Amino acid sequence: MPGGEQADIVIEQEVGKIDLNAASQPILERFFSTLAQDKTRGGRIAQNIVNFRKPPQGKDAGNQTTASDNRTTQTNAANDAKSSSFSSILELDQIDGMSPTLLRSAMRHTTTLSGRPEPVPEAMTPALRLLMGLELGRTDLRRPALPGHFTVRADVRANDGSLYIREALVSFGASSTRSYTIREWRRGDIVDGSIDALMAREPVQACIKF
Repeated sequence: MPGGEQADIVIEQEVGKIDLNAASQPILERFFSTLAQDKTRGGRIAQNIVNFRKPPQGKDAGNQTTASDNRTTQTNAANDAKSSSFSSILELDQIDGMSPTLLRSAMRHTTTLSGRPEPVPEAMTPALRLLMGLELGRTDLRRPALPGHFTVRADVRANDGSLYIREALVSFGASSTRSYTIREWRRGDIVDGSIDALMAREPVQACIKF
């Protein structure tokens, strides 16, 4: 870049990531156990994710009766899908056992949009293949297919060592009137100094949603 900054731009397919809403419990356990380097903790996080996406109990408690016509309004029906699943990967911070450092590591490899019980091997990044115990180089990279969902990530390192991270979650073909839709903007850490400082500090701001 003009000022000497270095920028890496990466496009990642969501079908190659761990879907928090659809991944099987064994896949979640394998992923988080390796990421946390703790099998017990990984298993607990996987179970908490499965519990998080279950429909809320006591649905009848949300029914409301209108006094004027005695009709019962089902208030839970419209909200069940959102309240019983992840709407953003940033909701991982609500999962017991998830530290800020583990959250930052998991966000790179997770999604809510693939709808698959396990990621497509051909679309997985080398880092995720390594985490999941798959051999590198055994599968040809998948050519991105449209319509689909993608994360566009920019890592910019300044001359003083600061790291600026920006991500856009983009869907192609999701709308009949637009060629693409930006679903979410994310802003990561801004850190002065070494990568050790990056891992030790909290994010300045994790996400800006549209």
